[in-house]
Amino acid sequence: MSTPAKHKEGAKKQYKCAIITISTSKYWKKEEGETDVADLSGEIAKELVTENGHEVVYYTIVPDEEDKIH
Repeated sequence: MSTPAKHKEGAKKQYKCAIITISTSKYWKKEEGETDVADLSGEIAKELVTENGHEVVYYTIVPDEEDKIH
């Protein structure tokens, strides 16, 4: 068996994922209490993760500010 095949065989089959969208406008809409903040890229990312058998354990939107992105 090849080394890559051995590695894949022992690898986890399901992963826990965090999705963080960086968008100042969406962040402030959410902070101001809007309940229907459209985050298309975040929704697509969540869909792709779950469709491939993984779990989204954390999702958030943060502003495009250096101190908030770390």
